[in-house]
Amino acid sequence: MPKGLRVFLLSSLLSVPFFGFSPAHAAVFTNGTNVSGTCLDDKGGLTGNSNPIQAFSCNVTFAQEWNFVGTVIQGIGTTGAGGHCVDVSGGGTAAGTVVQLFQCNGTVAQVWYYFNYQLINPNSGKCLDVLTGTAGTQARIEVCNGSAGQKWVIR
Repeated sequence: MPKGLRVFLLSSLLSVPFFGFSPAHAAVFTNGTNVSGTCLDDKGGLTGNSNPIQAFSCNVTFAQEWNFVGTVIQGIGTTGAGGHCVDVSGGGTAAGTVVQLFQCNGTVAQVWYYFNYQLINPNSGKCLDVLTGTAGTQARIEVCNGSAGQKWVIR
């Protein structure tokens, strides 16, 4: 059974946020529908506001460890007081708006649903995208089109 369908079924059965995960789910997001060696990465493992989120070679560091809490993606190394989340810069909705690490604040810029291998920001209706997945490519939101840069496997 595809992971997206399992998530949908789990969400339906547990009455948790639509397509989100129940209370907390530790995750590594690998770009592509197969393990491709490129992961969602907090650039340099820094925890300050506006630090870029990027595609980077998977390296088993805290910069690539995330907690999917309901519909919010938190950096594992930053989940203490003043934790930081994956955030659409300025709450933007335009294609090409960059995605960054920012203090968790409960805004719609930090809401993500996982469905059909895509991470979707419902405020913009756009998908988390790293274009070709080349290491160092800053994540952004783009119109959901099923491209390789928008495919994420949670492991």
